[in-house]
Amino acid sequence: MEKDNLLFFRLRSLRSRKRIIKKDVEKQIRKKYKRSDELWEIKRKTPLVPLDQPYQRGFVRFFVVRDDVKRSKDGDFFKGILDKINTKMYSETRKFLKKKRKLGRRIYVEKEQKLARLSTYQWNDPKLGLTTRERQYFLKREDYCPFR
Repeated sequence: MEKDNLLFFRLRSLRSRKRIIKKDVEKQIRKKYKRSDELWEIKRKTPLVPLDQPYQRGFVRFFVVRDDVKRSKDGDFFKGILDKINTKMYSETRKFLKKKRKLGRRIYVEKEQKLARLSTYQWNDPKLGLTTRERQYFLKREDYCPFR
């Protein structure tokens, strides 16, 4: 009779087995989450090591003067203007794409790059050094800003 009780004690009901499995999964998740926190702290506290030959990851995109314009007599003039208003864009890949949602799907669209816009302060700023001849190639346009 004692043997029957022992067997009965060791058999678990379906409900208790499911509960034990669920608890075990939750314990494993908590353990992994705690371990990921520990690894994050270790990664954060490791010092950076200076490299002998530093390298840069990714790509840079910027505007350049066309060859025919560069070879003309005003090539240096236009190169000077471009140096003052040029912008740089960085990307992980060579394609310079960004994610965009279209009809619920995510598609990749090319990033648009524009030249720098000059404010009225920069227009009169002697540090930028726009000459009167360079100013002839710009249009003055006023935009309404609701915050100012």
